[in-house]
Amino acid sequence: CASPIPTPKSVPSAMTVGPDGSIYFAEVRAGQIGRMNLSGEMSEFKLPSGSPLGIAAGSGGNIWATVPRGHVIYRMTSGGDFQAFRGPDRMLPGFITPAPDGNLYFSEPSGKIGRISPTGFIFEFEVNP
Repeated sequence: CASPIPTPKSVPSAMTVGPDGSIYFAEVRAGQIGRMNLSGEMSEFKLPSGSPLGIAAGSGGNIWATVPRGHVIYRMTSGGDFQAFRGPDRMLPGFITPAPDGNLYFSEPSGKIGRISPTGFIFEFEVNP
């Protein structure tokens, strides 16, 4: 039986499966990444700032989370340490997914597709010029 999410009304949303088989999910209202391990135990990791929208498991066992209003994408290590990668002020990273080439791709409401490398290099593609 799974334990409840520690932060009430945290609004869990986007989910991904981590390299250890745990389920990671964005907690929109709490500004956190939640984790449910294979035994159903919950833990949470507070983002340095902002509210996550998209989440994806990437190479190297890292979890990536987008924060549109902060114009930032966070990389979280298995130990819960965060590193921020900031794009241009106009960048609004939304949903994110890993690709076979090791990069992650994210949507933007402006009609762009963004790419972030495992080292944090961000590039945007015009989809609707």
